[in-house]
Amino acid sequence: MESRPKRVFAYFHQSVTPLGRMWRFVLACATILYAASASADEWTSPKKIRYIQVNTSTPYATYYLYTDAWGAPGCLNATSVVIRTDVAGAKELLAVAMHARALGQQVYIHGVCQDSQIFIGKVIQVVDW
Repeated sequence: MESRPKRVFAYFHQSVTPLGRMWRFVLACATILYAASASADEWTSPKKIRYIQVNTSTPYATYYLYTDAWGAPGCLNATSVVIRTDVAGAKELLAVAMHARALGQQVYIHGVCQDSQIFIGKVIQVVDW
């Protein structure tokens, strides 16, 4: 006599309606999209900051760090890193950037590409401080 393996979730599987299957599909897609967005953070290549600009014409100030091209994999030709002041630690990021600029040190910036020209900075690391 041949024994069949028991289905542990047999009751759950049989009781799922088409609407329940759709919700499982939606949750699976949301999980995949979240994982993809979480892995979108990347580091730039080490570069010297050419100049820093502060824009106060918006409801929150914005700091811009410029170089020829930051070289992040998602936006290789991005020339500016944007640091918004409504993000925690923005003043500290600017302070480190200004110090690195004054000393002529190269920096890595960690963040996400907004488009092909703008990189949103979240972390700054100075090379060989």
